[in-house]
Amino acid sequence: MKTILIIGIILVVVIILFFIGKWDAKQIRRAEKDLKKAIDEDEQLTEYFIRKAHPELRGLYLERKKNGG
Repeated sequence: MKTILIIGIILVVVIILFFIGKWDAKQIRRAEKDLKKAIDEDEQLTEYFIRKAHPELRGLYLERKKNGG
């Protein structure tokens, strides 16, 4: 009887840890998606600013972006 109780407790703990890990992975994927979206929006704002406010800098910006910088 004691071993069945111990096995049951271990099983419950494993199941709880599994769902915590699954939830944590979901949160990480959501954070990665949000970060990627923020980076894309930042790049769009930078391109807009350079295109509208400083058109003479546009060539330099595009060249730098093309070179990976």
